Amino acid sequence: MKGVASLLLCGLLFIECGASSEQFKQASSQMLKQVIIVGSTTQEDLKKQFGRPDSEEINGEKKTWIYENVSFTNIKNTSLLIEFDKNSFVEDYILVS
Repeated sequence: MKGVASLLLCGLLFIECGASSEQFKQASSQMLKQVIIVGSTTQEDLKKQFGRPDSEEINGEKKTWIYENVSFTNIKNTSLLIEFDKNSFVEDYILVS
């Protein structure tokens, strides 16, 4: 979690924004808890569920994927940051809105 929080604080301004997959746009935090299981869910699992991430960050052996969900109708910006270990399993994630 420390790595994700650092990325969030230091790198959020440098994130490239892009069009997210429709599945992510409709995902709720409850659904994410069912889909993303720390130590079990892989990068390939997430690609199948949400598509390619909007951006990626690499810090040493750790990789972080960032999905952006921007909604102009209710002026809400939600970001999903997922940190992976060196074996491509989810190590931690955070949903920021």
